[in-house]
Amino acid sequence: MRICGLVFVTVSLFVSGCANPKNPPIDATDKAANFPAAWLGTWSGTATVTLPDGKQPFETDMSLTIEPLDDGNGVTWAIDYHQEDGVRAYELRAEDASTGRYQLDEKNGIVIPNALVSDTLYSSFTVGKAQLITRTRRICNDTLLFEIMTFPSADSSTTGNQDGVPAVGTRELKSIQRATLHKASSN
Repeated sequence: MRICGLVFVTVSLFVSGCANPKNPPIDATDKAANFPAAWLGTWSGTATVTLPDGKQPFETDMSLTIEPLDDGNGVTWAIDYHQEDGVRAYELRAEDASTGRYQLDEKNGIVIPNALVSDTLYSSFTVGKAQLITRTRRICNDTLLFEIMTFPSADSSTTGNQDGVPAVGTRELKSIQRATLHKASSN
């Protein structure tokens, strides 16, 4: 089993481009300590939205631009799907950088907590009847993995709840958006 895991990691690094000596995987000392400075720049790629019901995936160009704010207290977090909706221009600010707590301000009254764990930024929130879980992971110097998983905001079913077993609510995956973004420019 350990060999399979090593082979998977090696193949994943090769496919993502991190196996290239000019684009090495980031090491532990370069992860949270350099966030968000090491993430600055414009990251571009193709976002693929996949539905678990077997329908054809949908693809669109995507970019994420991370730049320092003028006040020096955070960064822009601008997502562009290159469609008519335009750029989603947010601001990411540290709530407590020492514990990896950040806030994504959508500049419209919506502020979403984010947590940085090692090299990955996470959030979870609900919109209407959907719960979204986001993950943005820096896997090497010029590659980010961006994911949004969508579930219903309410449990789809409940299991357990008998013979001393606690009730467990479950939610079925509705869609997943994935993008491998490569750094196009840096600041």
